[in-house]
Amino acid sequence: MPDVLTIFRLWGSNMTNVELANALGVRVKSLWTIKSKYGLPNRPKIRRENEDEMPTEEEIAVRCAEVRRTWSREELARRDVYRHHKDVFVQETRVMTLD
Repeated sequence: MPDVLTIFRLWGSNMTNVELANALGVRVKSLWTIKSKYGLPNRPKIRRENEDEMPTEEEIAVRCAEVRRTWSREELARRDVYRHHKDVFVQETRVMTLD
């Protein structure tokens, strides 16, 4: 177990839980025990996003299609209302500009 001063110093740092656990030499699951033992406050949620890990446009399209397949008919109808209103607005704008 690392010394208490190191725990307190690193607890408020900008490290992710994985980074903190590695610095303290413990498992990530042990952080909860340390938090409870010393009455430490909750840590802010910190995520490191690597540009290499960002999804491509194709991956996003595939995921969107997967999500849409789970929608009920009511949900599809509700979401199509926006699309319909947008199309009507575009058509009305074209009519207005043609006159």
